[in-house]
Formats: sequence, C-alpha cells, structure tokens
Amino acid sequence: MAEFRRILRHEGRLALMWNVRSEDDPFSCEYNRIAHRAQEHSEVSGRFTPVARGSDPTVTGLFTITEQPSFDNPQTLDEAALLGRLRSASYFPRTGPAKAELERDLHAAFAKYARQGKVILQQRTELTLAKPV
Repeated sequence: MAEFRRILRHEGRLALMWNVRSEDDPFSCEYNRIAHRAQEHSEVSGRFTPVARGSDPTVTGLFTITEQPSFDNPQTLDEAALLGRLRSASYFPRTGPAKAELERDLHAAFAKYARQGKVILQQRTELTLAKPV
C-alpha cells in the first residue's frame, strides 16, 4: 500500500478489483470444483497458491475507502477459451498426469453444459475504490 500511495498522482485514486467465481449454476460449480482440485495439486506439489483475494487499503492508514461496488460479470466462453482461462491460472499444472486429468474433466464439463458451443461462467466483480488520507 505504501508503494501505491508513493506512485499515486495528486488527486489520484486506488482501485483494487477481483473477479470472484460464483456458484449460481451447475456449470460454474463444476468449473470451481476443477479449479479447486488444480489448486490442491499445486499446494501438494509445493507451490504456494494464496486463497485471499483482497487487501484492505485502510489497514496502513494511508487510504480511506470511498466505494465498494460489485456487479455480475459473466464470461461466455467457447471450449478453447475455457481451457485457456483455467490454464492461465498460476496454480494450474503445466505438465503431467494431473494436467491431463483436469483438462479431461474440463472437456467433459463443457460437453455436458455447452449450449450452441458456449458455456457461461458466472462471476462477480468486486471493486474497492480508495483515496489517500
């Protein structure tokens, strides 16, 4: 937070944003189960995968929160985009049997839930807007 404050222009604002996966529908629940298994594999393999998605900018006393809006932000994905989304996660295995198993499960979920060659991954965007003290 100190570095954010240091580089912020006069009258500037800090914006912290997270896309949070939802469990509002069967496909999103299945995707989350697969992603969670990838995270567990990463941890067992000795790679750190932080669960926390946020930071409170007021803790340091350098910022005050001005707004915390959130809104639905669903992603419509074809099969290649869905695979790319999960593969881009830092916790997704790059090689080996776990990678093959997770990809197989993702292909199966896509086949089960796709409509007209696409699935909708439900997520919510959470935004924290803050200004310097």
